[in-house]
Amino acid sequence: MKHSSFLFILALVLFLGSCKNMKVQQINGNEKLPNNAGVVYYLPKTIIYLDVEVHRCDFLKGPFATYSSKYTGISNVISENSSEYRIEDIKITTSNIADTSNAFLISLPKSKKHVPHLEFSSDGILLSMNYEEDTLYKSSNLGTTNINENELDDPGEFKYFASENIKVKTDTIFEKIVLDTITIEKQILEHSVIEKSDEDKAKDVADYLKLIAEHKLNLLSGYQEVGYSLETIKFMYEELDHMEKDYLSLFTGKEVEGTLHFRFAIMPDINMPDTGSFLCSFDGYSGLLYEYDSVYTDRNIFFKIISSGKTNVLNNLDFKARKGIYYNIPDNTRFVLCKGNGEVLFESNASISQFGKIMFLPTRINAIRFNNESGSIRSIK
Repeated sequence: MKHSSFLFILALVLFLGSCKNMKVQQINGNEKLPNNAGVVYYLPKTIIYLDVEVHRCDFLKGPFATYSSKYTGISNVISENSSEYRIEDIKITTSNIADTSNAFLISLPKSKKHVPHLEFSSDGILLSMNYEEDTLYKSSNLGTTNINENELDDPGEFKYFASENIKVKTDTIFEKIVLDTITIEKQILEHSVIEKSDEDKAKDVADYLKLIAEHKLNLLSGYQEVGYSLETIKFMYEELDHMEKDYLSLFTGKEVEGTLHFRFAIMPDINMPDTGSFLCSFDGYSGLLYEYDSVYTDRNIFFKIISSGKTNVLNNLDFKARKGIYYNIPDNTRFVLCKGNGEVLFESNASISQFGKIMFLPTRINAIRFNNESGSIRSIK
């Protein structure tokens, strides 16, 4: 019992000795750095990723819209190509990268026995000191993500099964032949191949629609006199119905829906204007654009990051000649998206390191572990 107590006290003394020999100082390129070995770590800074989903609906005019009323009796058709947009969903996520403006040098003791166990992220953010590796808590989203935009899938063209593009034209030519006092009239048929007009094609489609409707009626009435199963009849009817809709769309037009995905990477700054920063513009007919709309200013979208002031009671520290570890206390903020007319589109809470304070941890702490997402203290031993 006395032996184990002695070992514990000895280990504690050695650890405290290592902490006392450990010096931490901020570096920005102007300080005179010590000659002995050391390691550099960074405090994290927060990036906000804003993901916007925009629903897009394309209205495509049918190639035979002009003849719809004549051949189908449907007059309410899509008369021109157009698109409509609406914001479907907005989400924010946060991640951290190394804040190169807050770099610190840890001067390690000369004795290897007194070197603390330090764990860092891939970009140099200090994750823990004298803690065993915490694999369950490691974050996989450290780093940056490029702004990207995924365009709507190609809606494709109309399925056109109507008929051939040519037809045979037959002209009747009458030729008079006079023999002595007898006049003979000779009839000659001349055939030529010409391209069909749009109206000819429209009429072919209308005729085929009538044929499909007749097949559907025959299938339901049992005209074929074949003992098809219910599943077979249902399958054939659905296929005919699908074909009918495709042909009819050549007159009425069709609607194609899809979703556009936009991602914005926002780096919060404590000096951002209170009135908001421009993000993009949005219009129901043009969609989301990155240009500022100087004519219709209500279409512009701005973002604001409103600090809660939770850390205002803390004063920034003097970084000179300190021993120990510096860390972040992030501030709770409110992220707001609003239009040029003041209408609020989206609100959410976000914890941001840059809006908080930097604090100092004394060397007498045995071990410490930080939150990967914010740089704040997770646990102390």
